[in-house]
Amino acid sequence: MTAAAFCAAAVFVACEKQNNGNENGGGNGTPDPVETPEGITIPEIINQSYYYGDYYENGKGNYVINLLKGAIEYDEDSDTYYGDGSVLSLEILGELVEDADHALIPEGTYTIADENWLTADGSDVLSYYIECETGKETVQHTFTEGSIVIEKSAKGVKINVTAKTASGEDFAYSYEGNGYLVNNTDDTLFSNLDKDIKVGSLVKASYCDFGDLVEDGTTRTWVLSIGDKHYDLDTDYGDGESILLYVNIPFSQENLETAKFEAWSDLMEEEWSANSLVAGFSYYGMVMGCYYICPATGYTAALADGYVDLKIDGKHFTVSGELKDRYGKTVTFTYDGEPELYVMPDAASPAGVRANVRRK
Repeated sequence: MTAAAFCAAAVFVACEKQNNGNENGGGNGTPDPVETPEGITIPEIINQSYYYGDYYENGKGNYVINLLKGAIEYDEDSDTYYGDGSVLSLEILGELVEDADHALIPEGTYTIADENWLTADGSDVLSYYIECETGKETVQHTFTEGSIVIEKSAKGVKINVTAKTASGEDFAYSYEGNGYLVNNTDDTLFSNLDKDIKVGSLVKASYCDFGDLVEDGTTRTWVLSIGDKHYDLDTDYGDGESILLYVNIPFSQENLETAKFEAWSDLMEEEWSANSLVAGFSYYGMVMGCYYICPATGYTAALADGYVDLKIDGKHFTVSGELKDRYGKTVTFTYDGEPELYVMPDAASPAGVRANVRRK
């Protein structure tokens, strides 16, 4: 796969929504039905944390814990967060783990130092707290001292932070919830699922023609993004459950048609098979191919086996499937509705689809 095609594979939020006759659609695509499935409960604090392995080459595991509260987003162009909420980012050094896909936030007591603190081997370990409020300047607090205490709990982990900010204020923060991490040690078919998943709350979707992504002249790739009531189709993100599908059809076939997809293609291959799904893959924090993502529970899974059954009747889609991660855990789902059609602008600039919260 060429570098240009790889970047194009990560483009989705750059697509423009088209009016497909759904006059009652809102900014988030197809409106929710009168009775929306209950689905996932969104916790007050979302854990989006990462494991980087021996990032500093000092024989220790590097963990970055991001705890997000409220409606807050990161803008790469301005290198800042915006919205209404907060982000607490804690970087700690702990034990290396062999099974990086299923690493968890490690127990222990860790020391917070100021933002320029260096470990004994000269590596930076940074922690900070960001507050955002619409109409006001984003405020970032760094710490001069303090501690992070992490313990196991019935919900997963309990994290208590007590610190002193650079401005001399006392700071305290508590979190109790899942302790899952995303494996950022390399670009893999990452999955941290520890059980089979049955998704029962998908109510909105979008789809976009990416054209001949791998430039092999034989395949056309359509991307379907399907989410629950918490999902925003325009930003391609939501704190609840969502399914991302990359579907290959023959290049001569311009539009999606009713079909069952059981064959799979590898994102890094130079040629893809028509009538296939693209296996999930992560690349510098971006996810591409087929994925299940649920920030509310901490689950992220690249999907690389199974089937998707697509039925199309005019503008109405029924999409169902049973997909598997590389460990054999299954994700079953069904979507029934009229998805929003998006198109790729001719001069679309690459933008990360389902990008992880940035490391720093």
